[in-house]
Amino acid sequence: MYAIHRVGYHNNADLDNIIEAIFATGKLLPLADRLPASETGIQSVDVFAGDHNMVFLRVSNEWPNTSSAFVFDAEDLIARGAGLRKWDLLLSYWAEAKLVVDEFRLIDDFNATERGILQDMMYYVDDRFEEPYMRYYDDLQAHTVVKMLQDRLSQIAEEGTCYGNEATRLLLSDFNFRSGNSEIVWRGPLPISLALSESPVFQR
Repeated sequence: MYAIHRVGYHNNADLDNIIEAIFATGKLLPLADRLPASETGIQSVDVFAGDHNMVFLRVSNEWPNTSSAFVFDAEDLIARGAGLRKWDLLLSYWAEAKLVVDEFRLIDDFNATERGILQDMMYYVDDRFEEPYMRYYDDLQAHTVVKMLQDRLSQIAEEGTCYGNEATRLLLSDFNFRSGNSEIVWRGPLPISLALSESPVFQR
């Protein structure tokens, strides 16, 4: 089973420059470390869950047909500490985040959409993201909301990620990886030396 990281999915970035930077460092970095925040496509709920510090790879039993893919042995990555998610957790993150916004009645306070408020709150997690948009947040309240978002969304991430023997068992079971929803997650930089030498990106 393969774990595939396709580099060429960033709309605003030059593919050749991205690949050159990866080769120069010898690592696949999490998106927040690799690109300007405005180009990552990272959603606010990903940040509260801690997923902006992860490298994501798609699980597949088929070889990729793109020239910008790093391909890893999925079992090997799990043995080295990677996690396995049976499906994307994004919808669960959003559902929980909306509950938090409602509990604090932030929409009433700031007359903003849930998405806009959550986008603002990203700044309090990581100042690489944009400052709050023309709204004033009491620091104590902002940190309280962010802490709750982090606690509740990171719990969803933890419960939705398998490691070790359980992850290997699921990887080798019959559930349908072809749906494209199953993911390998690696916290922090992922050395490209672990990729299969036949990876298309090495043949460019």
